[in-house]
Amino acid sequence: MNNTINNSSSQLSETEKNRAIEETKVDDKAIKARKKFEADSEPYKLALYLEDCIIFNEPKFPQSEQRRQRWAKDIDRMLRIDKIDPDEAAAVIAWSQKDSFWRSNILSGKKLREKYPQLLMKMNQNQR
Repeated sequence: MNNTINNSSSQLSETEKNRAIEETKVDDKAIKARKKFEADSEPYKLALYLEDCIIFNEPKFPQSEQRRQRWAKDIDRMLRIDKIDPDEAAAVIAWSQKDSFWRSNILSGKKLREKYPQLLMKMNQNQR
């Protein structure tokens, strides 16, 4: 019987160790997910530019650093993964916020990335 108690307590401690390891992994992911973009980074500048353009159209649009960071994350993915040129992205942002239809539809970095191909095509079509 004494062996049974020792076995279950060693199993428990092993289970606790595994749980602690898993919690550490989750914490690492949470830290990586909260990457902060510096004010001089390209994604942050573009997020701020998008915000400024939106505010020009709607002065009461809510502003927050948290929102800017989220937008910068989406814009960072757009630049890195989708291989979008930052100058082209700025031009698309400016165009989208001047267009009567798109200005009310592009109100986040996520939506900008999602609709980028359509925005680029429409912008280029209008410039012909």
